[in-house]
Amino acid sequence: MAGFRLPAPSPLEMSDRNLSKAWTKFHQNFTNFELATGIKEKGDAIRIATLLSVIGQEAVDTFNTFIFPTGDETKFEKFIEKFENHCKGKTNTTYERYMFNCRNQHGGENIDSFVTALKALAESCEFGELKDSLILDRVILGISDRQLKQQLLRTEVLTLDKAIGIIRTAAAASAQLDHMTSESSEGHALSKHS
Repeated sequence: MAGFRLPAPSPLEMSDRNLSKAWTKFHQNFTNFELATGIKEKGDAIRIATLLSVIGQEAVDTFNTFIFPTGDETKFEKFIEKFENHCKGKTNTTYERYMFNCRNQHGGENIDSFVTALKALAESCEFGELKDSLILDRVILGISDRQLKQQLLRTEVLTLDKAIGIIRTAAAASAQLDHMTSESSEGHALSKHS
């Protein structure tokens, strides 16, 4: 059986305006890379060397400024902890909430893409237990269809999942109506030419 070579994750973008999100994305990709390649089963020295090999030069330069208590410089989890503290400390919650609250549905964007974008933005907003409720509010305020917005506002006991279901159903019905209308128009045009 032929093996395959898994590409290393993209380097950590230290200059990203949202370093916290960039770190979260890199860490997730690196964790998956370690699992898929078997590196996670190796010792800390190999895991550290692999991390420093793929994280990018900017991040290595940052790493070189870290000070470790004696003994921690050889522990992989301490390396991750240092990067986590460095990158997560750079989040401006007020700005992240501003970005979340400015996000509206783009033209042609389906509800699933819109909600995924809102959930990603909400991750750095520190909403706590209000997260789903605030995402629901943003969905209602941010969808482009005025009639659908009214329908959602009229719905009693509206949850995020229920709102997504209503919007999906409306989108499917609209697509079906468009298809039926175009089929009817084509049939009508053909009968005129016969």
